[in-house]
Amino acid sequence: MTTSAPRLSLSPSGASCWAVCTAQPQYVVDNAHRIPPQNDKYSAEGVLAHAAAEAALTGKKFAPGTSKEMKKHALAYAAFCESLKWEGCTVEVERQVEPYYMPGRRGFIDFCAISVSTLKIVDYKYGEGVAVTAIRNKQMAIYARSLMVAENMTGATDDFEVEMHIWQPRVREGAKHTVWKITWGELVQFTDDEIGGPAALILSSTNEIVRSRLKFGDKQPEFVPSDTTCKFCPAKTFCEARTQWLLADTFPELLDGGEPVLADPAGMTDEALAKALFKAKDFAKWLNELDEFATARALDGNPLPGTKLVLSKGGHRTWSVKDTVVAKKLRKYLAGTTLYTRKFLTPKQALDALSGVAADPAFVEEIESLTYKPEGQPTVAPLDDPRPEYRESVEDEIGDLTLAEISAILHVQPVSEDWI
Repeated sequence: MTTSAPRLSLSPSGASCWAVCTAQPQYVVDNAHRIPPQNDKYSAEGVLAHAAAEAALTGKKFAPGTSKEMKKHALAYAAFCESLKWEGCTVEVERQVEPYYMPGRRGFIDFCAISVSTLKIVDYKYGEGVAVTAIRNKQMAIYARSLMVAENMTGATDDFEVEMHIWQPRVREGAKHTVWKITWGELVQFTDDEIGGPAALILSSTNEIVRSRLKFGDKQPEFVPSDTTCKFCPAKTFCEARTQWLLADTFPELLDGGEPVLADPAGMTDEALAKALFKAKDFAKWLNELDEFATARALDGNPLPGTKLVLSKGGHRTWSVKDTVVAKKLRKYLAGTTLYTRKFLTPKQALDALSGVAADPAFVEEIESLTYKPEGQPTVAPLDDPRPEYRESVEDEIGDLTLAEISAILHVQPVSEDWI
């Protein structure tokens, strides 16, 4: 069996990577043989969830294998999309479009509604681990502009309204719904700056004729590794640029094939400590990725040198038959109160359940008012972190001090407990 050569991919879904790290697409093509088969468990789940969402919007039957949870979220998503419609709009589900910067390829918009003055699109995300925001989302911006091109509406006035929504019902941390509202003029400016230039540079690097017309001169695609750009890159585990970025300030010996030397924190400069601190999380992720990469390679019959595939210790014991069968037997010696434990719903479980039964919004708001989120704990972050700087209040700073310590801080004579 012959396989086709890998093609340069500038997919809308990967724009957060290639639009910044412009050397990534060609690097993935050149190293396709080193990338093991991807775990398709989550992608298969995503495909089935999107099929359920389409069925809910179009009134079709759910596909075999669609779970109860998928159906619940699909129906809530369909109700949300219905709420976006307005009189006179044209609605499409799973609309196929060609990326405006790369004709011939294709992408799918989960839901869109359009008229002479407004465009609204929705992207359905079923993942629960990584929260995705619609604000300044390159994938959504590409879809919106590509649809306008397909509809021959690029002559719209600059104040034409564009709404881009992301609906992510299962996400554990972050908003389930985010929206980015801009004008057509702002969308054109954003995509010209963030998408068009990088795409043209990448495509021109493989075509001298295009390159000469676009007048890029000596500018070449470049690697720009970071936690964001590398997150979903299939070549991130062995990418030399990312490895250099991760190790240069922590274990430079590894770059030359040597043994890592753990520095004594007491002998490190403050600057070196800060660099090591902020690389620690990225480095820990990379080590986990190395383990997953090596396992995938071994499962594909190509283990890394000096390694072999073995079975782990396995999970905890679990019942091999239905719980009710085991319970019937255990009742010979154990009471029902011992066999079963009751655990109340968490706020997330309760709100998820309410979203599946179309509860009254006022009631949902009332339930939400009965919840609270514990405050975070102080943690160190780089200066460009978007979170506001945390400062302890005076009351927090002196709350646990003794009277003698307070007196010393205020440069006054110690006071007595009796005086207070």
